[in-house]
Amino acid sequence: MVLGDIGIVFIAYFLAFLLRFDLKLEPGNFDLIRQTLPYLLTYLIAFRVFSLYRGIYYFSSFADLLNITKAVAAAGVSTAFAILFIRQGQFPRSVLLLHPILTFLGVGGVRFSIRLIKNYLNMPRVYTGKYRSVLLIGAGDLGESLLRQMLKTKEPCYKVVGFIDDDSAKWGMRIHGRPVFGGRKVLGERAWSRTF
Repeated sequence: MVLGDIGIVFIAYFLAFLLRFDLKLEPGNFDLIRQTLPYLLTYLIAFRVFSLYRGIYYFSSFADLLNITKAVAAAGVSTAFAILFIRQGQFPRSVLLLHPILTFLGVGGVRFSIRLIKNYLNMPRVYTGKYRSVLLIGAGDLGESLLRQMLKTKEPCYKVVGFIDDDSAKWGMRIHGRPVFGGRKVLGERAWSRTF
């Protein structure tokens, strides 16, 4: 993943120049890119400092997104100060703004794409064989987490048709496409026995 991030950082840098100069780069621009490439190593240092390589990409979360944001922001500021100081301000400032944004989109996009692809591949498209329809009691964090894990099962034995929750604010809402039918009283009001 380190090599992938190096590629993203360098490609984002080149794209920032392309966008700044309306997709028309002159020889002087290429020289400027080549001369300032070493400063981009601050991104790799920041990625290590903020533990971007300690996570499992299949389980990328909001915490990982925050770490990416912190790493890119720290590296972007450090790089901008270094380049502007050494080159005495003779550098297109818009590139220094565009580059961190493009880097964030690239680094974050790759990691969360891996998670999305894994989730998609693990999602059962059809229920085959014998299974039992079930209702989950509780439409809170635990219920959502349980449903998510059940949806990832490749050969499910159970099919979740909905939730039961005593919180009336959740009635009629949906979690991952499954409705919250109502409170526990609903169990006595509806003919669930033919389904479950």
